[in-house]
Amino acid sequence: MIIFKYLARQVIVNMLAIISILLMIIVSARLVKYFRYIAEGTLAPEFLLLFIGYRIPGFLELIVPLAFFLSLLLAYGRMYLDSEMAVLSSCGMSRQHLLRYTLGVSVIAFTMVASMTLGLTAWGEREVQNIKDQQKSMHVLDFISERSFSVIKKAGVVVYAGDMTDDKSRMYDIFASRSVPGQEDMRDVIVAESGYQQTSANGERLLILEHGQRVMLIPGQLEADVVDFEELHVRLPRSVVVKRKDVEGMDVSELWQQDNPDARAYLHWRLALPFMLPILALLAVPLSEINPRDGQVKRFVPAIIIILGYAGLMIWARDNIEKDKLHPVVMWSVHLVFIALAVFLNRQIWKDKAIMAAQMTVQNKGASSGTSKGGAA
Repeated sequence: MIIFKYLARQVIVNMLAIISILLMIIVSARLVKYFRYIAEGTLAPEFLLLFIGYRIPGFLELIVPLAFFLSLLLAYGRMYLDSEMAVLSSCGMSRQHLLRYTLGVSVIAFTMVASMTLGLTAWGEREVQNIKDQQKSMHVLDFISERSFSVIKKAGVVVYAGDMTDDKSRMYDIFASRSVPGQEDMRDVIVAESGYQQTSANGERLLILEHGQRVMLIPGQLEADVVDFEELHVRLPRSVVVKRKDVEGMDVSELWQQDNPDARAYLHWRLALPFMLPILALLAVPLSEINPRDGQVKRFVPAIIIILGYAGLMIWARDNIEKDKLHPVVMWSVHLVFIALAVFLNRQIWKDKAIMAAQMTVQNKGASSGTSKGGAA
């Protein structure tokens, strides 16, 4: 039990460190994407952190298996280099014991991934959709920040507001620019004292600009049409939200009741993904075994190829099941392929076990034979 706790602590500390690094990289990449949505006017700034938070379980689905596998390689590899494994072996810990301990540690990672795939990821996706639904009823002014240029992409309008009320119901000192519908080479440049959003009787959203000037010009030409106005209506898009697939927010029980390729793909993905962890544990034990003179690079390269190939095949199977090109059994067949690889890589352990069993049999026979002779004498 002491050895198991020591191994588990080494693996978990490394795993948490790797998860933190990988999560930071992925979140940084997503932030760039979400900042673009904010600039385009498709995401309100106040929802940014919520978007990131609710998407984290989905990120962790694949981060945890990768981090667990790498942590085993790093922790065990260091122990081989520092001759800790040799010391433990001399104390009676065989390769079989190491394999059992590693499978025990994999239960922790298995539980983490299962909690994501069977519940938290779908919950996060539903919360993201709720945020998107809230945005559908939001005023366009909610996407505009004072003293900065904001893009309402689908309306083709760039808006600058010098000042806004606290509830963002009205803005002041407005500059706006848009392309003229049907005349791509012309631009509308509008300056107004104030503005607000209004919904017309037929449901159209309008940006009402008050007391200003409208300048229609062609870039590169000196002539322009200038029109003073008391009130100008700018038509806005009905919705600036991109819908997601419904299956991403469904629970496993809901997916089970569906009969379409999308639901089948996500159902088997969520059920199959946690089983990567014990298989990766079986693979990591032989791959982490190194000669202290060789260093870790010799084993690290094939290990990286294996984990990337494993994850890539799982994603490939999910995508093709979603397109109705493959049967779901293919995804489970990927597990079988890597189980076979793990058995092959651990063949020395099975040989050692067979040798030990044979030795025990010989010893038992010798002991029973000696007892029989003693009794006869």
